[in-house]
Amino acid sequence: MIWLILAIIFGVLLYVCFRIIGILKLDEFQVIVSNYLTAVLLGTLLWRQPVIVSEVISYSWFPVSVIIGISFFITFYIFTLSTEKAGMAITAVSSKMSVILPVLAGFIYFGDSLDLYKISGIIIALFSFILVLLRGNRLITTMRFMILPALIFLGTGINDTLLKYVHHFFLANDNTLFITTLFLISFVSSFIFIIVKFIIKSGTVSIKSLMVGIILGIINFGGIFFMLQGLDFFEASFFFPVLSTCVVLITSIIAMIVFREKLSFINWIGIIMAITSIILISGV
Repeated sequence: MIWLILAIIFGVLLYVCFRIIGILKLDEFQVIVSNYLTAVLLGTLLWRQPVIVSEVISYSWFPVSVIIGISFFITFYIFTLSTEKAGMAITAVSSKMSVILPVLAGFIYFGDSLDLYKISGIIIALFSFILVLLRGNRLITTMRFMILPALIFLGTGINDTLLKYVHHFFLANDNTLFITTLFLISFVSSFIFIIVKFIIKSGTVSIKSLMVGIILGIINFGGIFFMLQGLDFFEASFFFPVLSTCVVLITSIIAMIVFREKLSFINWIGIIMAITSIILISGV
């Protein structure tokens, strides 16, 4: 249970960090490059063994780590576009609704148990995400930008599903090396992108952005690490819905108390529905 709790805490911290990045108007691309570099250095430090490239390439999970690493960066980039064009609410909803993909994969490919309570809980959880994050009529007024949230839904869901796939079939005692490898691939992808961006449009290095990126990198690494550790003890059909629902609940409360965002009556209905879904999915 400690791994699930830590995964929830770091998931919440990730959203808080994104909110701070927006408030401070930082360069998001410099933040993400610094974030991935920090995650790589942290992973290398925790691995405590020499990292030999030829050996890493020989691991059975390496081809999938390349796909996930590149997808991590692309999904983040689309996330920034979707936040600008479609709004934060619908983007967050799309990201959290993607939990259905790894959950379905858990039922189909990984032998997770399925019953009426879990099905009901998953359906309620999806509706609760929408109600918790709904702000006025924003979901209606941004329909023409639905392609971006749709890509967020697919990207986040595919990433989580692939992580579950690697964890289920390939990982033994090399979680840290795997995470470090995929973050290294993400770093290379983002670094190439920002170099091209600087060539096309000259810019300046922001120390503040790089510093926040370091904090984000620690949070990012911790979130993935604790998630993989948690999957050793929980089925995907339980772990991902509970993780996503708790993150939404806690971030909503923090937004209300810390960032002075108001929660409407509909938002509170969504929170109650989310708690109900946790009970149903967990079988408590």
